[in-house]
Amino acid sequence: MKLTFPLLFILLLSIGIEIVVFFYTYFCFFAESKGPMKVVEGKICDVKLYDYCDEDCYIDCPNMFGARAIGFCNFNPQVCICRRQC
Repeated sequence: MKLTFPLLFILLLSIGIEIVVFFYTYFCFFAESKGPMKVVEGKICDVKLYDYCDEDCYIDCPNMFGARAIGFCNFNPQVCICRRQC
């Protein structure tokens, strides 16, 4: 009898804690999500700038399309390509 009460008390306490944790995580999850998850897809576009390739390709591309645009040379065929976010 002396051992039964503490074991029963620990069992009830652990079940109560599990129930509280379950309801806390359940309600916090649905309180934070206010609709379907939105996915933003970053598409990349390649734009041909010139039919030749020189050092102006690296400078003109960010000047024309913004700082996040990258100019690079394709050597087969030789063209200047600007890669930017669409």
